[in-house]
Amino acid sequence: MNYLLVGPQEYLKEKFLGELKKKLFLNLDSNQLDYETFQADQSEITDIFNSANTLAFTSKHRIIVIRDIDKFTSEEKELILKYLKSPSSFSTLVLESQSQNTNKFLEDVSRLTRVVRCKTLGNGDINLWIKKEFQASGKKISPQSVDTLRELVGNDLYALKNDIDKLVAFVGGAGEVTEKHIEALIGESRYRTAFELLDLVLKKKINSGLSYVSGLLETEKPHRILSLLAWQFRNFIKVKTSGDKMSLKDASRILNSNPAIAKKTLEASRNFTENAIKRKLEIILEGDFSIKTGKMDTRHVLERVFVELCR
Repeated sequence: MNYLLVGPQEYLKEKFLGELKKKLFLNLDSNQLDYETFQADQSEITDIFNSANTLAFTSKHRIIVIRDIDKFTSEEKELILKYLKSPSSFSTLVLESQSQNTNKFLEDVSRLTRVVRCKTLGNGDINLWIKKEFQASGKKISPQSVDTLRELVGNDLYALKNDIDKLVAFVGGAGEVTEKHIEALIGESRYRTAFELLDLVLKKKINSGLSYVSGLLETEKPHRILSLLAWQFRNFIKVKTSGDKMSLKDASRILNSNPAIAKKTLEASRNFTENAIKRKLEIILEGDFSIKTGKMDTRHVLERVFVELCR
């Protein structure tokens, strides 16, 4: 069986490859000779076919992974399709494409392979995935805590899995992961980053803000920076439900946060009308969409979002 992995979600692809190795390799540690990866635009097509037609050394099959197959030339695509019509019986080809949109080549490949879709997940699907990951570790988590974790960490499954594993270890024998656990382990540094970004927006310090964003890009992924900003403005919407007279106690309860964070959120929210907050969220979401669809350079998107938030 040969496979086609389509979509941008790298975590799902790596998870599939890990499961395929377990299925086909007798010993994961000693089977690297039977696993080979090629980049479509950096490899000779003859080298790929030679590898696919080489007998497995110690496994049931060789696994040949070909990345970015859309980058093959027209002639190479024809050769790949010809091979898939009569593939080697002792090699498993895994063809990979970042595309979420179909095209003739991918349609032709899909007819000759088993398709595994690794698409970008929506918030609802990610929330369900988070819940299942905790359940697999024997932990419960409330829907509100799931929302908080996703908003603080972002939609990157690698980052989420890393923090989920940290939280499971952090809570120890406790049966449920709570808001307090998330805040204690993950929240502090990200709260600080979110408020520092917000402070620069409120003071309209565009040059300082752009420098700050540039520094964040060295350690944070772009969509996580946008997630922090979106999380902050969503919290403003929550505390606006009772107008500007909401008490600190009520704000802390609604946000499921400690009084210090609730106080900062409550005070900052008073700088915006509800309509202004919604518009800021639209700007952030538009930026997030541009990044995910690859329409613009990520740094340019972040800079544009920050400048528009300052207006």
